[in-house]
Amino acid sequence: VHIARGNDIAAFAAILAITAVGMTIVIQQRGLDMSLPGAMTIAGLLFAKIGFLTGSTLLAVPLTLAIALAIGIVNGLLVAKVNITPIVATLATNAILLGAIRTISGGSFMTAPEALADFSHAKLFGVPMTLVLALLFIIVVSVVTKRTVSGRRFVAVGANPAAATAAGIPILRYQVATYAVATMCFAVAGMLFTGFIGSASQTAGNDYLLPAIAAVIVGGTPFSGGRG
Repeated sequence: VHIARGNDIAAFAAILAITAVGMTIVIQQRGLDMSLPGAMTIAGLLFAKIGFLTGSTLLAVPLTLAIALAIGIVNGLLVAKVNITPIVATLATNAILLGAIRTISGGSFMTAPEALADFSHAKLFGVPMTLVLALLFIIVVSVVTKRTVSGRRFVAVGANPAAATAAGIPILRYQVATYAVATMCFAVAGMLFTGFIGSASQTAGNDYLLPAIAAVIVGGTPFSGGRG
Protein backbone atom coordinates (compact mmCIF):
# COMPACT_ATOMS: atom_id res chain seq x y z
CA VAL A 1 0.00 0.00 0.00
CA HIS A 2 2.81 2.40 0.92
CA ILE A 3 4.62 1.64 -2.35
CA ALA A 4 1.43 2.25 -4.34
CA ARG A 5 0.86 5.55 -2.58
CA GLY A 6 4.45 6.56 -3.21
CA ASN A 7 4.08 5.82 -6.92
CA ASP A 8 0.83 7.80 -7.02
CA ILE A 9 2.48 10.80 -5.40
CA ALA A 10 5.42 10.60 -7.82
CA ALA A 11 3.08 10.37 -10.81
CA PHE A 12 0.95 13.35 -9.80
CA ALA A 13 4.04 15.38 -8.90
CA ALA A 14 5.50 14.58 -12.33
CA ILE A 15 2.33 15.75 -14.07
CA LEU A 16 2.49 18.96 -12.03
CA ALA A 17 6.13 19.39 -13.05
CA ILE A 18 5.22 19.18 -16.74
CA THR A 19 2.53 21.86 -16.33
CA ALA A 20 5.03 23.98 -14.38
CA VAL A 21 7.53 23.74 -17.25
CA GLY A 22 4.92 25.24 -19.58
CA MET A 23 3.98 27.92 -17.07
CA THR A 24 7.65 28.77 -16.49
CA ILE A 25 8.35 29.73 -20.08
CA VAL A 26 5.18 31.87 -20.17
CA ILE A 27 6.17 33.72 -17.01
CA GLN A 28 9.65 34.19 -18.49
CA GLN A 29 7.85 36.21 -21.18
CA ARG A 30 6.09 38.30 -18.52
CA GLY A 31 2.83 36.46 -19.09
CA LEU A 32 0.49 34.09 -17.28
CA ASP A 33 -1.47 31.33 -18.97
CA MET A 34 -4.84 30.92 -17.29
CA SER A 35 -6.03 28.48 -19.97
CA LEU A 36 -4.10 25.62 -18.33
CA PRO A 37 -7.23 23.97 -16.83
CA GLY A 38 -9.13 23.98 -20.12
CA ALA A 39 -6.13 22.96 -22.22
CA MET A 40 -5.20 20.12 -19.91
CA THR A 41 -8.77 18.84 -19.65
CA ILE A 42 -9.65 19.05 -23.32
CA ALA A 43 -6.42 17.27 -24.27
CA GLY A 44 -7.39 14.28 -22.13
CA LEU A 45 -10.89 14.23 -23.61
CA LEU A 46 -9.68 14.61 -27.19
CA PHE A 47 -7.11 11.88 -26.78
CA ALA A 48 -9.71 9.48 -25.39
CA LYS A 49 -12.28 10.34 -28.08
CA ILE A 50 -9.83 10.26 -31.00
CA GLY A 51 -8.25 7.08 -29.67
CA PHE A 52 -11.58 5.25 -29.57
CA LEU A 53 -12.80 6.65 -32.89
CA THR A 54 -9.63 5.75 -34.80
CA GLY A 55 -8.63 2.74 -32.75
CA SER A 56 -5.07 4.09 -32.69
CA THR A 57 -3.39 5.84 -29.78
CA LEU A 58 -0.40 6.54 -32.02
CA LEU A 59 -2.67 8.67 -34.20
CA ALA A 60 -4.45 10.24 -31.23
CA VAL A 61 -1.24 11.66 -29.73
CA PRO A 62 -0.11 13.84 -32.68
CA LEU A 63 -3.67 14.95 -33.44
CA THR A 64 -4.23 16.02 -29.84
CA LEU A 65 -0.88 17.83 -29.77
CA ALA A 66 -1.70 19.55 -33.07
CA ILE A 67 -4.95 20.88 -31.62
CA ALA A 68 -3.08 22.02 -28.49
CA LEU A 69 -0.54 23.76 -30.70
CA ALA A 70 -3.33 25.64 -32.48
CA ILE A 71 -4.83 26.72 -29.14
CA GLY A 72 -1.44 27.96 -27.98
CA ILE A 73 -0.86 29.91 -31.18
CA VAL A 74 -4.22 31.63 -30.75
CA ASN A 75 -3.25 32.58 -27.19
CA GLY A 76 0.09 33.88 -28.38
CA LEU A 77 -1.41 35.98 -31.16
CA LEU A 78 -4.02 37.45 -28.84
CA VAL A 79 -1.29 38.50 -26.41
CA ALA A 80 1.55 39.47 -28.74
CA LYS A 81 -0.27 40.69 -31.84
CA VAL A 82 -3.61 41.98 -30.57
CA ASN A 83 -1.99 43.24 -27.34
CA ILE A 84 -4.59 41.81 -24.98
CA THR A 85 -3.38 41.38 -21.39
CA PRO A 86 -2.20 37.75 -20.96
CA ILE A 87 -4.54 37.02 -18.06
CA VAL A 88 -7.58 38.35 -19.94
CA ALA A 89 -6.70 36.62 -23.21
CA THR A 90 -6.02 33.22 -21.66
CA LEU A 91 -9.05 33.42 -19.36
CA ALA A 92 -11.19 34.00 -22.45
CA THR A 93 -9.57 31.05 -24.19
CA ASN A 94 -10.14 28.91 -21.11
CA ALA A 95 -13.84 29.84 -21.08
CA ILE A 96 -14.16 28.77 -24.72
CA LEU A 97 -12.34 25.53 -23.97
CA LEU A 98 -14.67 24.78 -21.06
CA GLY A 99 -17.61 25.11 -23.45
CA ALA A 100 -15.91 22.79 -25.93
CA ILE A 101 -15.23 20.30 -23.12
CA ARG A 102 -18.92 20.07 -22.27
CA THR A 103 -19.78 19.56 -25.94
CA ILE A 104 -17.16 16.85 -26.46
CA SER A 105 -17.86 14.99 -23.22
CA GLY A 106 -21.63 15.28 -23.32
CA GLY A 107 -21.51 15.79 -19.57
CA SER A 108 -20.07 12.37 -18.78
CA PHE A 109 -16.73 10.71 -18.18
CA MET A 110 -14.85 8.95 -20.96
CA THR A 111 -12.75 5.86 -20.31
CA ALA A 112 -9.08 6.25 -21.15
CA PRO A 113 -7.69 4.03 -23.94
CA GLU A 114 -5.98 0.97 -22.48
CA ALA A 115 -2.66 1.78 -24.16
CA LEU A 116 -2.55 5.21 -22.50
CA ALA A 117 -3.44 3.76 -19.11
CA ASP A 118 -0.70 1.16 -19.46
CA PHE A 119 1.87 3.79 -20.43
CA SER A 120 0.89 6.12 -17.59
CA HIS A 121 1.39 3.31 -15.07
CA ALA A 122 4.52 1.91 -16.69
CA LYS A 123 7.98 2.10 -15.12
CA LEU A 124 11.49 2.39 -16.48
CA PHE A 125 14.01 0.69 -14.21
CA GLY A 126 11.54 1.08 -11.36
CA VAL A 127 10.91 4.78 -12.05
CA PRO A 128 7.38 5.81 -13.16
CA MET A 129 7.28 6.83 -16.82
CA THR A 130 5.45 10.03 -15.90
CA LEU A 131 8.45 11.02 -13.78
CA VAL A 132 10.86 10.12 -16.58
CA LEU A 133 8.90 12.33 -19.00
CA ALA A 134 8.85 15.19 -16.50
CA LEU A 135 12.63 15.01 -16.11
CA LEU A 136 13.03 14.98 -19.91
CA PHE A 137 10.84 18.08 -20.23
CA ILE A 138 12.86 19.90 -17.59
CA ILE A 139 16.21 18.91 -19.11
CA VAL A 140 15.21 19.80 -22.68
CA VAL A 141 13.78 23.21 -21.76
CA SER A 142 16.77 23.97 -19.55
CA VAL A 143 19.28 23.05 -22.24
CA VAL A 144 17.43 24.91 -24.99
CA THR A 145 17.03 28.13 -23.00
CA LYS A 146 20.57 28.15 -21.61
CA ARG A 147 22.72 26.49 -24.27
CA THR A 148 21.29 27.55 -27.63
CA VAL A 149 21.14 30.80 -29.58
CA SER A 150 17.35 30.61 -29.81
CA GLY A 151 17.16 30.06 -26.08
CA ARG A 152 19.30 33.10 -25.31
CA ARG A 153 17.15 35.19 -27.63
CA PHE A 154 14.06 33.86 -25.88
CA VAL A 155 15.45 35.00 -22.53
CA ALA A 156 16.37 38.38 -24.03
CA VAL A 157 12.83 38.89 -25.35
CA GLY A 158 11.40 38.15 -21.91
CA ALA A 159 13.87 40.36 -20.08
CA ASN A 160 13.50 43.41 -22.31
CA PRO A 161 11.28 43.23 -25.42
CA ALA A 162 12.24 46.76 -26.55
CA ALA A 163 15.96 46.00 -26.41
CA ALA A 164 15.39 42.67 -28.15
CA THR A 165 13.52 44.43 -30.96
CA ALA A 166 16.34 46.95 -31.30
CA ALA A 167 18.76 44.05 -31.55
CA GLY A 168 16.79 42.64 -34.51
CA ILE A 169 15.22 39.69 -32.69
CA PRO A 170 11.75 38.78 -34.08
CA ILE A 171 9.98 39.04 -30.74
CA LEU A 172 6.52 38.17 -32.11
CA ARG A 173 7.76 34.76 -33.19
CA TYR A 174 9.19 34.01 -29.74
CA GLN A 175 6.17 35.30 -27.87
CA VAL A 176 3.71 33.25 -29.93
CA ALA A 177 5.92 30.15 -29.74
CA THR A 178 6.00 30.51 -25.96
CA TYR A 179 2.25 30.03 -25.61
CA ALA A 180 2.25 27.27 -28.22
CA VAL A 181 4.90 25.25 -26.38
CA ALA A 182 3.23 25.90 -23.03
CA THR A 183 -0.13 24.61 -24.25
CA MET A 184 1.54 21.49 -25.61
CA CYS A 185 3.06 20.92 -22.15
CA PHE A 186 -0.41 21.23 -20.65
CA ALA A 187 -1.76 18.79 -23.24
CA VAL A 188 0.87 16.17 -22.44
CA ALA A 189 0.06 16.56 -18.74
CA GLY A 190 -3.64 16.18 -19.52
CA MET A 191 -3.12 12.99 -21.49
CA LEU A 192 -0.92 11.47 -18.78
CA PHE A 193 -3.44 12.44 -16.10
CA THR A 194 -6.26 10.82 -18.07
CA GLY A 195 -4.26 7.64 -18.50
CA PHE A 196 -3.22 7.51 -14.85
CA ILE A 197 -6.71 7.90 -13.38
CA GLY A 198 -8.23 5.77 -16.14
CA SER A 199 -10.81 8.27 -17.40
CA ALA A 200 -11.13 11.69 -18.98
CA SER A 201 -13.22 14.02 -16.83
CA GLN A 202 -14.51 17.55 -17.31
CA THR A 203 -12.43 18.90 -14.42
CA ALA A 204 -9.05 17.21 -14.87
CA GLY A 205 -7.02 20.42 -15.05
CA ASN A 206 -8.83 22.46 -12.41
CA ASP A 207 -6.51 21.46 -9.56
CA TYR A 208 -3.29 22.22 -11.45
CA LEU A 209 -3.45 25.94 -12.24
CA LEU A 210 -2.52 27.45 -8.88
CA PRO A 211 -0.02 24.69 -7.95
CA ALA A 212 1.72 25.17 -11.31
CA ILE A 213 2.04 28.93 -10.74
CA ALA A 214 3.20 28.33 -7.17
CA ALA A 215 5.81 25.83 -8.38
CA VAL A 216 7.19 28.38 -10.83
CA ILE A 217 7.41 31.07 -8.15
CA VAL A 218 9.04 28.73 -5.64
CA GLY A 219 11.41 27.68 -8.40
CA GLY A 220 12.67 31.25 -8.62
CA THR A 221 11.24 32.51 -11.91
CA PRO A 222 10.35 36.22 -11.48
CA PHE A 223 7.28 37.80 -13.05
CA SER A 224 9.59 40.49 -14.42
CA GLY A 225 10.58 38.05 -17.16
CA GLY A 226 13.83 36.78 -18.59
CA ARG A 227 15.54 34.50 -16.12
CA GLY A 228 13.88 31.15 -15.47
